[in-house]
Amino acid sequence: MSAPPQSPEPRRSPRPRTIAIAVVVVLLPLAVLLLLWGRGTRQIAVGPAPQPTEKPEEAPDTGPRIRETVDSSVPPFGNLKEPRDAAWDDRGRLWIADFGNSRLRIYDAEGGYLGGWGGKGNGPYNFRDLSAVTIGGGDVYVADTWNGRVEKFGLDGASKATATGLFGPRGIAVGSNGSVWVSDTGNHRVVRYDSTLSAGETFGTQGAGSGQFSSPVGIAVGPSGTVYVADTGNQRIVLLDSSGRFRSSWKVPGWERPVEPHFEVDDDGSVWATDPGSAEAVLHFDAKGRLIDRRTSDREGRRFSLPTGLALDRKSRVLYVVNTGSRSVSKLPVPLGPSGTP
Repeated sequence: MSAPPQSPEPRRSPRPRTIAIAVVVVLLPLAVLLLLWGRGTRQIAVGPAPQPTEKPEEAPDTGPRIRETVDSSVPPFGNLKEPRDAAWDDRGRLWIADFGNSRLRIYDAEGGYLGGWGGKGNGPYNFRDLSAVTIGGGDVYVADTWNGRVEKFGLDGASKATATGLFGPRGIAVGSNGSVWVSDTGNHRVVRYDSTLSAGETFGTQGAGSGQFSSPVGIAVGPSGTVYVADTGNQRIVLLDSSGRFRSSWKVPGWERPVEPHFEVDDDGSVWATDPGSAEAVLHFDAKGRLIDRRTSDREGRRFSLPTGLALDRKSRVLYVVNTGSRSVSKLPVPLGPSGTP
């Protein structure tokens, strides 16, 4: 009798083995990557580490830090980055609007660092790209450009007042009667406040006519109360009387491109102005607007580099020139003017 036929063994499904192989294929590279990550990226670094080209940004201040003695670790007029404007006080100190660092810095006559305050922010002792500073009545006034405000401080740094609602202000000046004049650059107008930065009154609209402005920047008040405005978009200096009425204007051909010039009005009514354009010069006009002098270098023969801010030490007859391009400050001995002597 023959043996009964054997039934075939059931075929095993290959699915579990296939799944296992797929899992290994997917997880193995991931395991290798995790191992390398755990050992640190220094294992695969190529070339030297990049070196910083700028000093690390300073932390914002919560209050002023003003020194009585010079910080010897800082070089003359050091730590500046795109400085814009300057002001001289009656204690023999130079205040500089350090635009690139959003700081207000203080130096002595030789550039010795005496501190200051700032750092980017909108707190009472912070700024966002300040463009201008002036001294008046024993106080310091600052155009805090991209916070859209102007601020008043004591010479000891105490915060006293703030006016807001401006659009990129870039110039500020104080008259002998305590009135505060501001170039509200983005709004193409000038604003006048009282000494407490209240009761703001506006002058001008956008345009090229009498009483109009196009991107005004620098502003100054002369001994007679005349207000001088750097109407840069119209390449002219506009003169207003003390009540804000248009008086006249002087053309400045050198302002042929977007520039940020500032002024100093001398005791005889002559006007010092910067030309940060292609000429990179300091201009001197007499009281009638006639150009009587033009300087392109300091007393050591060093050429100005994008000169913007000016500050006049009236006792020593030294004009401080802020060089935005070279992050430096130049000294320029100046005579009293065409009607006087040094």
